[in-house]
Amino acid sequence: MKRVATSLAFLFALLGRLQAQEGTGLEVEVSGPDGSLRVPRYVAILENNHLLQEQELPPEAGPFRLKLPSGTYQVFCGAEGHATRSLSVAVEEGKLQKVVCGVIPLVSVLGKVVAKESGEAIPGAEVAPAWLFLEALPYDSPLLQKHLRVKHLAITGKDGIFRFGLLPGEKTLIAVKAPGRGFKVLGPLAAASNGLELGSVELEPGGTVEVSVDLASEELSSGRWWVDLWPLEGEKSENPKLSSQETMAALLSQRLDGEAKVVFSSVPPGEYAALLTTVPNRLLWKTDRWRPPGVEYRPSHSSGRFFVAPGSFQIVGIATTSWKVVVSLGGISCSQVQALSLKAGAYHFHRNAGADGTWIGERDGACQFEVVLDTAGLWLLKLGREEGEARSSVVVGEITLPPGRGQREVNAAYGARELSGRVVDVRGDPVFFASVSLADGEPCSRSAFQARVKTDREGKFSVPLVPTRKIWVLAGRQDLGWAQAEVAPDEKEPPVLRLKKGKSLQMRFLDAEGNPLQEPLQFTFVSQVGTELTQVGQLTGNGEILVENVPELDGQLIVPTFSPEAHAKEWAHLKLNLPAEKRGFLGVHAFLPGGTVVWHPGGLLSRREGEFVALEAEDGALLGTAAFEVLVFGLSSVAPGLDSSKEWKRVMPGRYRLVVTDKTCKPLQQGKSFLVLSGQAVERRD
Repeated sequence: MKRVATSLAFLFALLGRLQAQEGTGLEVEVSGPDGSLRVPRYVAILENNHLLQEQELPPEAGPFRLKLPSGTYQVFCGAEGHATRSLSVAVEEGKLQKVVCGVIPLVSVLGKVVAKESGEAIPGAEVAPAWLFLEALPYDSPLLQKHLRVKHLAITGKDGIFRFGLLPGEKTLIAVKAPGRGFKVLGPLAAASNGLELGSVELEPGGTVEVSVDLASEELSSGRWWVDLWPLEGEKSENPKLSSQETMAALLSQRLDGEAKVVFSSVPPGEYAALLTTVPNRLLWKTDRWRPPGVEYRPSHSSGRFFVAPGSFQIVGIATTSWKVVVSLGGISCSQVQALSLKAGAYHFHRNAGADGTWIGERDGACQFEVVLDTAGLWLLKLGREEGEARSSVVVGEITLPPGRGQREVNAAYGARELSGRVVDVRGDPVFFASVSLADGEPCSRSAFQARVKTDREGKFSVPLVPTRKIWVLAGRQDLGWAQAEVAPDEKEPPVLRLKKGKSLQMRFLDAEGNPLQEPLQFTFVSQVGTELTQVGQLTGNGEILVENVPELDGQLIVPTFSPEAHAKEWAHLKLNLPAEKRGFLGVHAFLPGGTVVWHPGGLLSRREGEFVALEAEDGALLGTAAFEVLVFGLSSVAPGLDSSKEWKRVMPGRYRLVVTDKTCKPLQQGKSFLVLSGQAVERRD
């Protein structure tokens, strides 16, 4: 009975009891299972993620007190030998809120660090959760770092034995480091209620790698460039903090600080590539692969593959690329360029990077612009134009650059026009705020044209720049219907699109636990020619959603999951093949954690110039064919030095195959069928 009472008291303490006393502020008592703790403790008070005050309390000290105005605060607390936790607390005017912050005891992680070649104990080795070495803290605080190191960091003595605390049941990676030895990342591991025994951890002599780069001096001193050593082997995971490969890359990440080289010591033996980047893996590891605002992205540069042997020293160079490209644009004068306010630039097809160009004048009847391109590979040369809130761009040429530096000249031809039109309802009245999507019928082309605008109060729309070839225009408003028209290159009359009622679709959606979804979803219809129309489905109860006025065209339906819950749980996005005649109930769909498919160029699929690699589902839906889908499925280049690799993220579990298509997305070649499971990463070399 006494044990039950003690357990209930502890659980009650964990919830954080609040009591009102005189004054305005907080009183925080750090408590363990048996009540108040008489060990060193740590307390911090934050407001809107800003640290207000923190203090380390000695064993004999009483509760922590702080006068505060009324408001909502976050309390962080911890104790030696116990976990660290946080509570949200509301402080009322004229009251002293007493918070009992209950913390769980840590369990011991035990082991011994030895030399692999001799089995002898290694003194002075550091062993801790990897996040501690990477300083992945909820806020910046040397005092918090010190408190956590006392609890979670062990340094071996002459016998090589280590012991440190870990929260039971929590999965983590453990890093083992020693002077002159290649570090090791273990796990992911979880300690049981009685602790975790690791046994002997063998470390090999580490290698030393000096990486030199040829950046300009102003780039070296900018502080934005980092060098990562990327291990080419290691465990992968949807969670970077549980991926040994990404954790090793984060530990092997250094900022360039005015010097043209960095030196990595204690590098574990293995195969690597060095990566010069402005978004280092050390940062991406902390942010779960999200690039924080204010961190500039520039295309990365990589070395070739190299092998680090035990005790070796080697110098690796990263050659950067910088080409000044001068583009001579025929078919338009510089005075016309100025009158149209055309903007010039370039876009890297594989790395999702852009560069702005500068107009430099006219030569031999062509208006010229120059653009500095800082990575090798295929660049699309583009012109853009804005008119009010409408903006669009067209591809006027392309250039493929090798690694290196220098200047290139390329000729391009201007072929673009403005396209305007009107959207009306069945009575001929103008339709305000209708969605209008334009495409050129080649959604699987690297130079595919797409634009989206809205109609004004008179039902008019205008796209400032479209290619001089056939254009498809799809218009729609969820309450009125849809219409699509083809506009020939020589068409003089503005198209008028008369909306008509579309078809209705019903689907039922469940979460991973089988519970009906309780939030509306966004649906995007993509026609075969690349035009798009996005609507919001209506919840009709029990997870069923109705989508009305869907265009009666051959196409595909995308159901992306963008909610915070969906992102946190890595729910897969759904894409279905949708022929024009298909309507009514489309089945029951469960949102499970998505899989990842990575494709590297191989020998089975031979891709010719201008052809496209896509991922085909069993029903014929193609993933990653248009700009919107690239945002949804995260299509990207994923390996240093492999620009043509592709990656599809948050893929719905099921059977897929890789296909090579022409510019209109018609499959030309098909790979072998393979299965993608929930949360699984699949690599293919078809």
